[in-house]
Amino acid sequence: MKAYVHDVDTPEYAKIKILRLSVNEGKSVRIDVPIRLLEEAGIDIRKGDEVIVEFRRSLEDLEQWDIVYSCKAYMEKEKKTLISCGGLQISLDTELLLEEIRPGSKIYVYIRKCQEKN
Repeated sequence: MKAYVHDVDTPEYAKIKILRLSVNEGKSVRIDVPIRLLEEAGIDIRKGDEVIVEFRRSLEDLEQWDIVYSCKAYMEKEKKTLISCGGLQISLDTELLLEEIRPGSKIYVYIRKCQEKN
């Protein structure tokens, strides 16, 4: 799904960026991304950028993605699905998931920054 980077926060307590994404019809996704991982991928995601984010049950097509996380869904709360990726957190509106993902499900999160328009 295509998402718009609504806000980026860089907390002082960790070397991460917290990406707050807006998706169609006011739905939201929050993803923690280590700054080092963004540097290794050669991308910088900023407020106003567009990204593609997908949540899948299988590992595939790695070459076309900037970042791929192996994660586990751990809770559904107030129409949000909470996902842990080795301590990094993802929170999204449950109805954005195309497949049924319940707590305990292993999933893969794919992220790609859209090309900037000239």
